Amino acid sequence: EFPWESTAAREAFVRSKAKEIHSDYPAGEERKLDRSFLDLRLTLEPEEVERYRALGADAAKALTATLAQANGSMTEGDLSGLAAKACWSAGIQPMLAMAAGERRGLAFRHPITKAERLGGRAMIVICGRRHGLFANVTRHVFWREPSHAERLAQEGVLKVESAIFAATEQGLSLPDCYESLKEAYRAAGFPDDIYRHHQGGSTGYRTREEVASPESPPGLRKEGSRAYAWNPSLEGAKIEDTILRHPDGKLEVLTIDPAWPTREFGKRLRPDPWVRF
Repeated sequence: EFPWESTAAREAFVRSKAKEIHSDYPAGEERKLDRSFLDLRLTLEPEEVERYRALGADAAKALTATLAQANGSMTEGDLSGLAAKACWSAGIQPMLAMAAGERRGLAFRHPITKAERLGGRAMIVICGRRHGLFANVTRHVFWREPSHAERLAQEGVLKVESAIFAATEQGLSLPDCYESLKEAYRAAGFPDDIYRHHQGGSTGYRTREEVASPESPPGLRKEGSRAYAWNPSLEGAKIEDTILRHPDGKLEVLTIDPAWPTREFGKRLRPDPWVRF
């Protein structure tokens, strides 16, 4: 029997039965979970890789279906709702479905959905969960011709992403990945933009297991497949997909839909904004 109806009794029961409690979010007398447990969680078994591939494909298709139905007269809330519905239809739990229209997409890197009209362009972001795993994806649509500045911004995020993909292939630690990102922003002509939103990091059973920063832990073992979701951003441009780094260093982009417009950049097919008008 378990005293579920009393918080105090429940906690006392746990203390009486457990000699020592370890947690990834320790409180009170709990101890910090050893980092080796995170290492185990981040190292994906072959069955997890297969589940991740299926999730990534379905998440990407959900956003294609969402933006195929969308139009500029909708609100950000309408678009978020469409994305959430498409996720649920694919058996994906939308832990985040965030949309921004023309004005707010230019003003914010992480725009919380509002009731504002979309206008001439939109961005949709999802963090979708299935079997515990997270697929993180961002896509853009235009209902007009993108401006020269918007095209330059898109080119810029592709350059930054290409650099962080190369760092990931090399198996660099998250602090070193952050330094690679910092240099890539500088080389692209946007040295301060790295500070305007987090850049992503490892993913898996959380939207981000760890975000890359100078203070990130120095490194984990490189055996096994690991998932990452990087999200470089500039004013009016952001790119985000969920990828796997395999033991041989090769990267595999999981959130791919063949129906989405792409271009080759850095020897990989990368998503372009979908221009529909």
